[in-house]
Amino acid sequence: MVVAVFTAVSYWLKKDMDEYAQQVYLSREVTAKNTHSLELLAKLKQGSSEIGEYQKQIDQLLPTQDQLINLNRWLDGIARASQVQASFNFEGSGNLSEGGLPAYSYFTIVADGDYSALVLFMREIEVKSTAYLITLETVDVSRRDSQYRLVTRGRVYYK
Repeated sequence: MVVAVFTAVSYWLKKDMDEYAQQVYLSREVTAKNTHSLELLAKLKQGSSEIGEYQKQIDQLLPTQDQLINLNRWLDGIARASQVQASFNFEGSGNLSEGGLPAYSYFTIVADGDYSALVLFMREIEVKSTAYLITLETVDVSRRDSQYRLVTRGRVYYK
């Protein structure tokens, strides 16, 4: 009888210990996940201050929409320096900033000149520009007698 009681108590304690061990295991798993989440949040918080700095620098690089009025004069100067004849036109009224992305306006440039001069002109606009952030979306070059004609459509970004 004592053996039966001892066996029953042992079985009950073992079952209780297994349940307790399972609870400890789950508790440690939750603690590990919470610790990992806190580490990620700390990294995000640290990164958010860095993002703020990058955003300030980007804002300093981008002109205001009102400053785009000087874009045509800037392009004329590059065209003269590159020895090409160019015309510039904005298309539409522009697209407003969304989700932290800068606003932009579409434009079209038509330029005539020697092939090497047109290449220089395009390089100055897209690659070497520090005054404006410009992306060219389409470029079409055609030959006209001894000259070439370049028609390009792109975006200029502003804040």
